[in-house]
Amino acid sequence: MQHIEDMSSASSYLLALAKHNVQAYITNPKAKAAMVTGSAAEGLCDYYSDIDMSIYYQKNGSKTPSF
Repeated sequence: MQHIEDMSSASSYLLALAKHNVQAYITNPKAKAAMVTGSAAEGLCDYYSDIDMSIYYQKNGSKTPSF
């Protein structure tokens, strides 16, 4: 079983990685939001967890973002 400190460290690492990776997507002017979900966002991940991330884009002529 993992210690609480390890889980927090894994979440911090994955959130930092997501923040780094999202930079490539948000350079698109139609990108309006990015969201991390799942175990990394909840602080329940370990070092074998993946990152669940959604990017929301503005469609041409639309007033609401979509993904």
